[in-house]
Amino acid sequence: MGPRLLIIGAMKAGTSSLYEDLRAMRGFAFPIGKEPDNLLTDDVLTQAGREAYANAYADLPRDVVGVDASAQYTLRPHFGDVASRARDVLGPDLRLVYVMRHPIARAISHHHFDAAMGWGSLDFDAELERNPYFIDGGRYAYQLEPWLDAFGTDQLLPITFEHYIKNRGEVARQVADFANADPTPERAPPRAPAHQTSGIRRQRPLAQRLARLPAYRRIVRPLVPNTLRQAAHRATSDAAPPRPSPPSQVSIDRMVEAFEPDQRRLAELLGPAAPSWDLGSLS
Repeated sequence: MGPRLLIIGAMKAGTSSLYEDLRAMRGFAFPIGKEPDNLLTDDVLTQAGREAYANAYADLPRDVVGVDASAQYTLRPHFGDVASRARDVLGPDLRLVYVMRHPIARAISHHHFDAAMGWGSLDFDAELERNPYFIDGGRYAYQLEPWLDAFGTDQLLPITFEHYIKNRGEVARQVADFANADPTPERAPPRAPAHQTSGIRRQRPLAQRLARLPAYRRIVRPLVPNTLRQAAHRATSDAAPPRPSPPSQVSIDRMVEAFEPDQRRLAELLGPAAPSWDLGSLS
């Protein structure tokens, strides 16, 4: 046993908000919180890894859909073949949700988040050269190909950030219908989008290390109310640096060159369900 639904990304495309919306419904449960990342390494293929992953979901009622959500599951090639691990461990009936965003806007937001967290400089152009994640995370066809090979298009629900953020309740119910889960709300989800980078506070190094500990991610975080976690975060963090400057035209041209063929491939993979963005405009 294990999760029956995976939210596989993309990073900075609304997955944290979707996590909060589904957590508020009766039919979903996240026993090990968001970003447990069990499928990122081959450890999950060992007997101990399989048992630990399955045991986290073992006590869920049959009518509750267990969910694993990690935006890093679609950061190919940096974590190997996550899709094959997922099929091997969780079987062919697994359902997938993939949230996509205008890829250039996603890259800018990704950089803004990294800079706010102290993981890179405020210089977008320099970080684009240094960090392949900013482009790789927005090559949605490239990221989806192994997942579609492993599970097929019928097992995938593609969502666009732009539609979701304007229709959160509607899209959350769509996910519930796709997963055969009870959409009855048990509490109201947060009104504001989760993990907005504007105003984010930078956690101090010790707090960052504690937050990455498996015991915190799998035991403490799922049980502690969000209001208490936010209060603890404020107490162990400092104000974020200024907002980074926008990318240069050279960087925009480089991203357009990378994303245009990927967007055409996405249309081939998903057909009418494929999103399409005007890469020349961020509005």
